[in-house]
Amino acid sequence: MAAKRDPAVSKIVSAVELADLLAVHRQTITKTWVPGGCPYVSKADRGNGSVWQFRVCDVVDWLVSQQAAEAPGTLDWETERTREMSARADLSELKRDRLRGALVATADVAAVVSDEYAKVRARLLQLPASMAMACQHEHDLQALERTIKTRVTEALAELAADGREDWRDSASDDDGGDDE
Repeated sequence: MAAKRDPAVSKIVSAVELADLLAVHRQTITKTWVPGGCPYVSKADRGNGSVWQFRVCDVVDWLVSQQAAEAPGTLDWETERTREMSARADLSELKRDRLRGALVATADVAAVVSDEYAKVRARLLQLPASMAMACQHEHDLQALERTIKTRVTEALAELAADGREDWRDSASDDDGGDDE
């Protein structure tokens, strides 16, 4: 014979009342718990003015079962084995990609970027002196603008050529062709 529940515990309440009883927001119940499987007596229907209704004991039982399923030490061995196999496969792929040269260590990239920034900074810091010498006798604004533009363009071309040369050097090493 089934145990009789206390009528107060078996009481049917609205979502607002249940939220007050459990000290949660009403939308936590209707937007998170219900889609997650929380039992309810009836669903709200604005058309006929009905509200969500829940049996307190059913919701409490559901919450307890949810907590038990999420409790530390409770493992689903099949899920854990699948997760481990997936992690091992990911690690294997990362090692393979690193050996193929498809992955580059963050420290290596940071060093290259830092070197490139240093070159850009040094070249930009040279511009004022270079332009001052080139423009010292210019009084025509258009000629002055052309001179400055030429110096900036030369500096950018020098920086771009430096980067392309590095790229060409590494591309020729990795092209897979014969070096003969």
